[in-house]
Amino acid sequence: PESGNYAGLNDTLTVTVRRAPNALQNMTIASSWFWNPSLSDSDLGWTAPKPQHGNVVSLTVTDKSGTADSIYIELHYDADGNLTQAEAAAVKGVFKSLGAGEYTVRASVAQQNNYAGHEQILSFSVKQAVNKWINGGSPSMSKTSWNYGSESGSPSAQSEFGNVLVRYYTVSNSGGTETMQLFGDGTVMPVNAGNYAVGFSVAADSAGNYSGITEQFVKFAVLKADNRTFSVNPHAVGWTWR
Repeated sequence: PESGNYAGLNDTLTVTVRRAPNALQNMTIASSWFWNPSLSDSDLGWTAPKPQHGNVVSLTVTDKSGTADSIYIELHYDADGNLTQAEAAAVKGVFKSLGAGEYTVRASVAQQNNYAGHEQILSFSVKQAVNKWINGGSPSMSKTSWNYGSESGSPSAQSEFGNVLVRYYTVSNSGGTETMQLFGDGTVMPVNAGNYAVGFSVAADSAGNYSGITEQFVKFAVLKADNRTFSVNPHAVGWTWR
């Protein structure tokens, strides 16, 4: 205040408190993996992002081709910066459910009065799985020849993905050239004597998640049955057929 010895002075100091910059820490994901409904967590290489400020992170998973809807997830962190087990598992479940394709995952934290917003985007791909025969390595027949009228062999094949198509063929040889022709509609095993083959194949997944398996053949033969032989005693009055 002013007095007899000095003048009064009044001044104003303006202070600006800026929003704190923000960051998302530790977010990682594998650059690619092969499609598999039995993926393990380690296959994903996923680490959830932790915000430097704030406790809610929004995730958006987008198919780069634009053929599928984006998937939105919110992550809620507690005071110690930890996610609930349910939310952590839910995020991994989303990644495991994705079909073959190219994707981005966008993580963002919204701007608030005291801190800035921030976002981070990572790209990754889910590759088409390469299908193969399993549990024995290749298709087979329990036996590859039997006599007409006796117990037939059984086809056996199992693929890692998809359903195995089994088709039967007749096999003929003319002048050293072997040819195969579908037996009927291919669905019924032949019973008459002859040379045959059974083909095993798997169609590629219509969604592109796994490849097909080219038809592989196993040959088999139905042999002519042996007729019974018997002799007749001309002095016998009768006999019993055996």
